[in-house]
Amino acid sequence: MIDVNFDGGNFKEIAVVVFVQNDSDKILIQSEIAVISFATRIGNTTSDDNSLQIFHNPAKNMANIQSSDEVNKIQLISLTGQVVLCQACLGNKTKLITTRFEPGIYFVKIFSADNVITKKIVIE
Repeated sequence: MIDVNFDGGNFKEIAVVVFVQNDSDKILIQSEIAVISFATRIGNTTSDDNSLQIFHNPAKNMANIQSSDEVNKIQLISLTGQVVLCQACLGNKTKLITTRFEPGIYFVKIFSADNVITKKIVIE
């Protein structure tokens, strides 16, 4: 876990590099650079939009997604940030089958032509 103190700064992303040293031969290894973006409300991304409904939430087998806009794509994202599903869509209604996912809290990212909306979903 990385603890970051922003001291009131206005950051949109940070870069993280990890160095590991092998105890036996003292070789220093650098990891890939990881860029972490903060999407609290950047551009047209929002997490609180009344034009989108997800029901049933919590979802046991399936969740229905209904939007006032045409949905192009949905992503299901785990709490660790892994995209576990990317599904193309047509129209303003779609079904999310949840039976193959572990129970827990996820985020559904819904993409339309003009907007990206992120909502929390609980899978039981």
